[in-house]
Amino acid sequence: MENKHPQPLTSYMIAYLVLIFIQVLFGINFAVSKNLVGIFDHIHWAFYRFLIAGVIMGSVTIAMRRPHPKPTRQFFIPLILFSMFGMALGQAFFLYGLKYTTSVNASILTSLIPVTTLILLVIKRVQKLDWNILIGILVSFIGVLVIRNFENLSLSDETIYGDISILCAVICFSLFIALSQKFIRNYDSLWVTTWMFFISSIFLFFISPQGLFSYSSGLWLNSLWLIIYAIVGSTVLTFYLNNWVMQRVNPIYVALYIYFQPVIAVLIGYFYLGEEVGMRTIFSVVLIFTGVLITKIPKKAA
Repeated sequence: MENKHPQPLTSYMIAYLVLIFIQVLFGINFAVSKNLVGIFDHIHWAFYRFLIAGVIMGSVTIAMRRPHPKPTRQFFIPLILFSMFGMALGQAFFLYGLKYTTSVNASILTSLIPVTTLILLVIKRVQKLDWNILIGILVSFIGVLVIRNFENLSLSDETIYGDISILCAVICFSLFIALSQKFIRNYDSLWVTTWMFFISSIFLFFISPQGLFSYSSGLWLNSLWLIIYAIVGSTVLTFYLNNWVMQRVNPIYVALYIYFQPVIAVLIGYFYLGEEVGMRTIFSVVLIFTGVLITKIPKKAA
């Protein structure tokens, strides 16, 4: 899909750097969320996460005096649908799956997002099935399988519900990435993100209101730093920046850059945790970078 609004090269470079930064934030969030869903009910946590994020984002948006989009059906109906797929349902399925499956299963299954996004874009006739994009995604996907120890993938009865839930999350996120770009380009990304947070929190409230306000202050205080990171780092920043990037980059690359998450996890482990990096890891990282580079090979003029 060609961008109808040409931008300077530096603008594209900034957008791709932001994409990598998003993967850093999401990569850290994987471990943070795994801890938090062991403390809070997964639906309750998603509700609080989006509600507080909405208050923060809304306050920033109002303080910046950003003009609100015209409150028409053309604005709110797609917004509600994208909020369901991109946040409420996607996060509810993901957090439930994370609680009832293994980390290996979850990381491998979420690696399907670029593949399912490509399929949806091709079906929608937004993206041509170019050989370089297809091969690049497959090469990066193999790299992720290797780095995530695919041989430890467990397809047992104990993880089946968690695995299905993660797959549902993958479909929700892919639908959002594949279908929302035109809408996001037409409206202010700060207001879009703010409304998505609030709409998602309302939806999650009605899914599971029982026990929503029964958590003690001590429980919140004991997990305060995890909560702050999850709300500010991996919710406010990531979802806003993701919508900002969606206005500037082909959606297939928004999905493809998810493959950098395991690379970032390796770098964090090496530089901050003193973990060893073996040949398998190096080979995986090379495959992931090679796959991304293949997708960037320019098409020959006819």
